[in-house]
Amino acid sequence: WLLFTQALGYENVTDSALAGLKASAAADYLLETGTDQHMPVTRLFHQALASEMLRRRDRQIDESALLNVLLTTVTATGWLAASRYTCEHIAAHAAAADRLDEVLVQADYFLVANPEDLLPVIPAARSDTAAKMARLYQRVAHQLANASPRTRAAILQGAAMREEPALGRTLSFGLEPPWRTLWAGASASGHQTLTGHTRLIGAMASLSLGSWTL
Repeated sequence: WLLFTQALGYENVTDSALAGLKASAAADYLLETGTDQHMPVTRLFHQALASEMLRRRDRQIDESALLNVLLTTVTATGWLAASRYTCEHIAAHAAAADRLDEVLVQADYFLVANPEDLLPVIPAARSDTAAKMARLYQRVAHQLANASPRTRAAILQGAAMREEPALGRTLSFGLEPPWRTLWAGASASGHQTLTGHTRLIGAMASLSLGSWTL
């Protein structure tokens, strides 16, 4: 939090100041504490207060500053040792900063990314390399949620050999996968497998949304 506040221009914030605010009577009117994915989180209680605080700020510039903080920590630790917050939220910060490609071109990110957080923003990929990695991830995301980083590496490399053989032959990660695909037959056009529905499907419909067919 201190790195974030400093990146946003609040240089004099300290741990003790934050602890004092949370322990004060004012906290009952300003803050709420809950859980998000089984982790404790503290937020502003009033949306009107949050809106007022954001009104004079440029969100894209702020998100870019936060992204710089996260990327700096990843440079120091590597993706496999990155914090849970970084793995789960860096894509949202990058997309809001219009810099998602910078994250998607780093292959090791896909070994730790949370599909629920990445898939909603992944269509924002623009560069050729980022778009290719985005398509690969969409194809196999349903297989990755509960897989270890090593297994994810093997699944992604196998998908690359099917969809983008040139990429598959050169795709490398910061760890050795348990297996590598040497050859794979071409499959149909790109799609994403949706999970969760377990009953019989009696009807389907399709629609066009921009360049997407849903």
